[in-house]
Amino acid sequence: MDVLTLSQLISKPKIDEISLELLQAYYEAFLVPYTYAFTLDNGMEINLDFDKEHFCHLTGIGKVAIGSVKNKELDKYFRLEGYDNIKNGVITLQHLKKLNKGKFKQIKDKLVFFYLLPNIVESPEILLDFTGGTPSSTRIEAKLLAYSATDEVYVHVGIDEDPNTKRHFARSFFTERINDTSDGTKFISGLTPFKVVKAEKIDRRPTTTETIETA
Repeated sequence: MDVLTLSQLISKPKIDEISLELLQAYYEAFLVPYTYAFTLDNGMEINLDFDKEHFCHLTGIGKVAIGSVKNKELDKYFRLEGYDNIKNGVITLQHLKKLNKGKFKQIKDKLVFFYLLPNIVESPEILLDFTGGTPSSTRIEAKLLAYSATDEVYVHVGIDEDPNTKRHFARSFFTERINDTSDGTKFISGLTPFKVVKAEKIDRRPTTTETIETA
């Protein structure tokens, strides 16, 4: 499977149809080049960036490594060092599975639903106030939450602000399956919505701007 095929999927891929290298290339092609600028009905301005240094956290790679490798080796699975280790083939899905099979299973949904991540930020109608979190998400740090849903899953992006630059970044990516015991809304139920009144997808390389239609 290549990046274009992944972007055109209408259902999740099997885990053996993807690789970390593919997801990284997808991230570089469809998210890293852009700033997603949102104006909310409360007057808040959001400039959301997807940076290479956050990829390992978004995909859960660091989660697998914690407790599975020596502390002095953890840096190899985080931020830009982890990103480069995916690029050069040191970190693969097979490597993570061998490192800790149980923790790998915990991030499997992140990986197979990762292809939906651009959809969440390209067509949001609302963002949710996440400053108080919800009882089921006390370990998730974010100020705002964007989400999207399919017939089988809710996918979420937790958005936080860099205190130095005041720009926003994707802090977390997580999923909630829809099944007999869950309607998929446990992370969003009861949160205050802010309507997106204007949305722009801004190319960070040349100076071009694409206005996204909102309801």
